[in-house]
Amino acid sequence: MSLFGPLQEIAVIVAIDSKASGIDDLGCFRAQGWSLTDAEWDAVCAEAERLLPIVKVPREVQAEWAAANREFRAEQAADQRAVYGGSF
Repeated sequence: MSLFGPLQEIAVIVAIDSKASGIDDLGCFRAQGWSLTDAEWDAVCAEAERLLPIVKVPREVQAEWAAANREFRAEQAADQRAVYGGSF
């Protein structure tokens, strides 16, 4: 079943973000501020999973996720240094 309108747009965003980030658990994207019922979210996830193999990730989205990943890893390393000392 394909979705139309706003739910389809959300499914495309979720599929692109999932593919770009490497996050396989689509539930991680629910907190992006969409006010959806559980049934709507389930439909969005089903459509996003259908789109994953065919969706293309725009360069700017890939760059944004790469920057976020670098920032996250830098924060992790700083936390580890604070707890364990030394350099990681």
